[in-house]
Amino acid sequence: MSASWLAEQKTAAAAAGEVAYVSTNDCTVSAFLNCLRPDCAIMAINFRGKLAGCGEADAGNYEDLITYMRGDYETAALLRRSVDGAPYRRAGAPPTAMLSNWAHFAGGASKQLGGACGFTLTQYSLSLQ
Repeated sequence: MSASWLAEQKTAAAAAGEVAYVSTNDCTVSAFLNCLRPDCAIMAINFRGKLAGCGEADAGNYEDLITYMRGDYETAALLRRSVDGAPYRRAGAPPTAMLSNWAHFAGGASKQLGGACGFTLTQYSLSLQ
């Protein structure tokens, strides 16, 4: 990657005004994923310096993964928004959901969902992203 290309990307992102800045990583990951155009991409995020009590001098791994879909990595600014502060998640639209049946390990769970859904989830956990 050339320094001039990177400078152009950062200048364009700043001019668009969506975020205060974009990092080198934001620019390169966005460009790489836009070349590949995967339906789903996963990026590791380091929480050191991002969460209270989790500093650069702490031992251990303080990481998680963020899953991106098409539309989430279109611009470096979208990637920056996804890691710019809690909640750390994809910044694109529409929202997505993940279901898991791990609730039964905690003795089972049942949740009545109102609104447009109007159904009960039993033995499943629900996480909106």
